[in-house]
Amino acid sequence: QSNDVVMRMYSEMQGLRDSLAPGYNIEIQGGAEDSAESQASIAAKAPIMLAVIVVLLMIQLQHFGKAMLV
Repeated sequence: QSNDVVMRMYSEMQGLRDSLAPGYNIEIQGGAEDSAESQASIAAKAPIMLAVIVVLLMIQLQHFGKAMLV
């Protein structure tokens, strides 16, 4: 996928990025940047979401082991 190619190219260009003059840099933009931002916002809320799901399952099934099985 294009995002994988962009990330691979970005990591392979580390030497070039290190050799640039101060004040110059190479950044990831476009679809890869948008994808990274959207994934970060989802990942930030994932622990809370999982905790709520487990609590609701424990309430519904009235047993921790059954909730973990589900």
